[in-house]
Amino acid sequence: MKKTMLQFAIVAVLFSCTKTDKFSSEAEVYMEQIENEKLAIKNGEIREADGALLKRVPMNAHINEEIEKQLHEILEPVRNQLQKSIENDGTGNFKRYEEAVGYAKRLKDPQQQLRAVERLQKEFYPFIKELWEKAAIDEKKYQQIILDIFPEHLRKGVKFQEFLNFTMGPSEKPEPPVPPAPPAPENICVDVHNFMQGAFWRDGLLVGGVRISSRPRDGGNAAFATVTTTAISAGAYTGCSWLLNTIALPGTFPIDARPVRYKKAVNWIANATAVAVLGGAWSTIAYTINASTNQFTDPGGEIYTAVAPVIFVCILPTSASVSDEQLLSKVQLDALNFGGVAYAQSKSILVLSPAFSTATSTISIAPDNWTACEE
Repeated sequence: MKKTMLQFAIVAVLFSCTKTDKFSSEAEVYMEQIENEKLAIKNGEIREADGALLKRVPMNAHINEEIEKQLHEILEPVRNQLQKSIENDGTGNFKRYEEAVGYAKRLKDPQQQLRAVERLQKEFYPFIKELWEKAAIDEKKYQQIILDIFPEHLRKGVKFQEFLNFTMGPSEKPEPPVPPAPPAPENICVDVHNFMQGAFWRDGLLVGGVRISSRPRDGGNAAFATVTTTAISAGAYTGCSWLLNTIALPGTFPIDARPVRYKKAVNWIANATAVAVLGGAWSTIAYTINASTNQFTDPGGEIYTAVAPVIFVCILPTSASVSDEQLLSKVQLDALNFGGVAYAQSKSILVLSPAFSTATSTISIAPDNWTACEE
């Protein structure tokens, strides 16, 4: 293998399950305000949640509810110092910054929103920098305090930016397995791309939404699954999008003692954005090519987080290409059925002023890049 929520609920929200009647091939979910939805399979029909898939929803995000609570508590003095600087500022720039953030968070197209965030980041950086210096915040001290709230195995992946914003990425990854023996002469061999279908799961509360789209198979084009989450003010949204397949026994292969060797190459591209006025926001992006696991830190997966815990902007673009090869008996064929997971999670915290975050995660597999062959 190669490389490739202090919950500030303004109201009490009860999660409920809904079921969608049909999907188009693109943008099945279009920034709806949703609660909780069961898994739906795109294979020409809708069915109830598949318990096996739901158990595989990877949930090991970097920031859990307890860490959110600690971040809020330790950074309250920072917010108070900044608030005093804002009250003493007579330029009107903070009001303009709030308006620019408000404009960006209303945009529904992720690319337009990212461009708007990059513009406000460039335009207001000098003002935020001056505001921060006037507040006389001991940045080194708070960086260490923030580091100390994370488990030791995550600290190496934390990279600080200005204004106590930070990103989180892989720190220590397990060693990949020993490469399999050279393949024996091939027997029945299929391009799994021709068997692909898509699946998704989503949930969230308050202001924001999830969009999911997939193209499981389309001639010579790469199959892809993408998920975008957006959280505004005190919103929290999570989504997963799978590429899986319909290989069957008996059917695709006869039931016998011959093993199946599969090879898979997956591309991943993602972006996490967090924008805060005087609140807090974070977004997480991740993938895995082993959807039988719930750990993005296993070989074949990675997880990253962008955090703006107090003010300004944190943007984290990333990508990876990863390949895998395994030789399995046919009784292990279920491991072939789950080809990859794209994951996105956004959270924003309403403290003194609103914030928002957006995460987009896409996996793709081109024809001939996922094969299953008898030996």
